[in-house]
Amino acid sequence: MNFRRSLRMSIILLAVAAGSPAAPASAEPPLELKGSYQIVGGAPGTERATGNVVHTTFVLYSTVSGDFVSAVGTPVVTEYDCITVTGRSISCRAEETFTGTIKGIGAGTTVARAHVKCDLTTGMCAGSSTTRGGSGDLADVRGTVRFEGRILASGTYTARLNQY
Repeated sequence: MNFRRSLRMSIILLAVAAGSPAAPASAEPPLELKGSYQIVGGAPGTERATGNVVHTTFVLYSTVSGDFVSAVGTPVVTEYDCITVTGRSISCRAEETFTGTIKGIGAGTTVARAHVKCDLTTGMCAGSSTTRGGSGDLADVRGTVRFEGRILASGTYTARLNQY
């Protein structure tokens, strides 16, 4: 009797599962976006040195233009956690918060995790960030933003984003 009940329950569950829609996927191709950024300020954090390695935390503020447009008076806020090998390179993890409008999607706030590497001999930085959610029209945006530019100055970005 238990075998028949288990068999019936399995058949019912399979029938329900077969009729269930798949997880939502973006029907649209990813948006290809580009523009530039400008560092406009910052706030110092902490610094700890061990030999020729310096561990630093700080915040930078920047504005963006192009396909991403910062809300008026609201800079992109990036909290950095960096390791510097004196005279050679800087490697950072960062949390970015963008409030504004993204072309083709709408307005709101996104939060991203970024990785940045800077070469102290050339003065150039490059990195990428991955969006992790947000609010408003940007709540369901996922994708990657790649950027490069001069240390503590300005640069360019390209992005591939989907909205789910």
